[in-house]
Amino acid sequence: TNMLNSTKTGTLTTLTAAGFETLNLDLASTATANTTIAATVVATGTTALNLTGSKITQATVTAKDGATIDASAVTGTTKVTVDNNAKDYTIKGSATAAGEFVMGTQLDDGDTITAGSATTDTLSATVNGLNATTGALSISGVETIVLDTVTAASTIDASGIVGATDIKVMGALDLTFTDVAAGVNFTLGTAASSAA
Repeated sequence: TNMLNSTKTGTLTTLTAAGFETLNLDLASTATANTTIAATVVATGTTALNLTGSKITQATVTAKDGATIDASAVTGTTKVTVDNNAKDYTIKGSATAAGEFVMGTQLDDGDTITAGSATTDTLSATVNGLNATTGALSISGVETIVLDTVTAASTIDASGIVGATDIKVMGALDLTFTDVAAGVNFTLGTAASSAA
């Protein structure tokens, strides 16, 4: 299949890369009608995954604990989803286009999320039992953050959340925020939440 110049939507079902510390993945197309290239990347030994290209719109990634996933050179709107294992990731979204970060159940103080200059970036995660230490999140440039609560109440230290305009809370458990920047709007679902 020639995804490079195809006029149809391309799907890279699973790219498995073993033994590569650095993996560069360039997904582009010269065909203007090709609007989507979705990729699933399994690279459990990779510590640096660099995504580039004008057509990649989705990337589902499994990498090594502590890995950096860098999509800053992607020029289109991109959704990055990480695996649901207990790992810490540094994720960089497109420098210019909107990014969506899907963190599953593993977002905590070990992760660093950085978005670019777009004004519609989003991040979603499910939180469970985070405390003032594990809940000290590092999120920069993401305008909308959606947090779902399960199993146990959590505390979010928002001093490392920079550039957010909206935080949406879902679920039925307590979610306490501290050190929230001025001007952040909260939307509450079924959660009993507080901001301090």
